[in-house]
Amino acid sequence: MLHGNKTGSGIYLGKRGVKIRDILSEEIRWSGKTATLKDAVRANRNALKRLEKKGRKEVENFLDNLQADDRGKPLLLSFSGGKDSLAAMMLLYGYLPFEAVYIDTGIEFPETVKYVQKLCREMHVKLHIANAGDSFFDAIKNFGPPAKDYRWCCKVCKLAPVTELIEDKWKNGVISIEGRRQSESFSRSGIEFAQINPFLRKQIQLNPIREWGGLEVWLYILWKDAPYNSLYDNDMERVGCWLCPSSLQSEFKKLEEMHPELHKRWTSILEDWFERKQIESGLWRWREPPPKMHAAIGEKGTSEPKNPIELIKEEGIYFLRDLGRKKSEREMLASLNMLGHADYNDEHYELDMNGEKWIIKPPLDSEENWRIYPRHKDGEEEDDTDGKLILKQIVRGERCANCGVCAASCPTGAIRLDGIPSVNTESCIRCRQCFDSCVIHHYFNRMVLLREPDG
Repeated sequence: MLHGNKTGSGIYLGKRGVKIRDILSEEIRWSGKTATLKDAVRANRNALKRLEKKGRKEVENFLDNLQADDRGKPLLLSFSGGKDSLAAMMLLYGYLPFEAVYIDTGIEFPETVKYVQKLCREMHVKLHIANAGDSFFDAIKNFGPPAKDYRWCCKVCKLAPVTELIEDKWKNGVISIEGRRQSESFSRSGIEFAQINPFLRKQIQLNPIREWGGLEVWLYILWKDAPYNSLYDNDMERVGCWLCPSSLQSEFKKLEEMHPELHKRWTSILEDWFERKQIESGLWRWREPPPKMHAAIGEKGTSEPKNPIELIKEEGIYFLRDLGRKKSEREMLASLNMLGHADYNDEHYELDMNGEKWIIKPPLDSEENWRIYPRHKDGEEEDDTDGKLILKQIVRGERCANCGVCAASCPTGAIRLDGIPSVNTESCIRCRQCFDSCVIHHYFNRMVLLREPDG
């Protein structure tokens, strides 16, 4: 710490402040020498050794104390081609045997795909690739472009293919080393060393670099002389998906220079969903833009897509607009039976849920809306919680991306993939674990816009 002509080392005590250990009143003298990255690594070598020792020891202790059911599970490294997973790789390399898993989302930078394959080949690390194929471009028809607060793409293009890979190769589950860090984002600030993946319970995730800062990651990589992704030297902060909404606007400009064909393809898709001004200002990257974005563009813009799914509630009736229709009566019945007992009668569904009957009327043609309302007793108010759950299941049925995560999370194997998921009502125990794993349930409030009744 520096205050006037006094310097000292301190310990951060959280809300209590900083405890100063030593105070020196000597004048600070600059050497006049320009420090290099090698100087920075040399000055922090002991600190880096401590970080490495702690991370390795945590992993080793965890593996030594595994429960009987988890022993024998393979140790994998989730390698994205980015700096954090590279640091995690170097932490293990030469210390513990592992294999790497790379998720090719189908929208990866070409440089990153080549880098991952080349590095694993040169380091003699066995590489498994979970390939999402064209799932992103198929799913965008149902979900619209992803956003910072609407990252459906991570489940469809990452979680789904890695779930399929694990189910195919390691049916008893895996132990996965991750490069996730607490300081990356608010959502990751609470990650612990060992966690069960809530969407893929066969995957135990270990986070040995969770407490590292970004500078420590880079110093560690340089100390290990590890070859890193060349995109970082090309002013790219994110080196995974080239259309990620979390990228900076400057990175999209850089994408246009590096891969004009990819930039043109993405811009063309955005134009199907947003106005030109929303694209140029970057508003498309949020479903609910933060105040800083409104301040940046000088006005309160909107990030609402052109043709959203609309929900109106009027006089106790829910109206769902612009859903399209692709599920048969049999398939929709199976979805509704996950909530309670459902029947189809005279062009509408009847659902008995928590002792209350609901009427669900699908549209008879493209101009009509779904209508959902309770047949409740006189003088009783309907349960809005149940209504929202029914709405989610209807949207889930009509906009399912067939990612398969729900099937993997089902404890009884009641969900089968056949174009779109179908449910064996005799096997379904209505535990609703598939609801927790479903991208539509998770992002319902981003997919569906609540409107006020006309007039």
